[in-house]
Amino acid sequence: MSKLVAHLNAVIGSAGMSKAELSRRTGIAYKTLCRKLAGRGEFTVTDYLKIARALGVNVSTLIPKELPA
Repeated sequence: MSKLVAHLNAVIGSAGMSKAELSRRTGIAYKTLCRKLAGRGEFTVTDYLKIARALGVNVSTLIPKELPA
């Protein structure tokens, strides 16, 4: 799993929101969301915006401060 996806999972976990609820709030299909959160798919910019809105955070919160080069 990439550092980006691991960080995203951590932010979602910290928010205390279930994947089912996140799916409902974002409109991203539950199976698709789970697949992407498991690192078996790529999130789009639109996905990140929807997730940030659903969690009530700035989209920059979803990106780790340090990414590998």
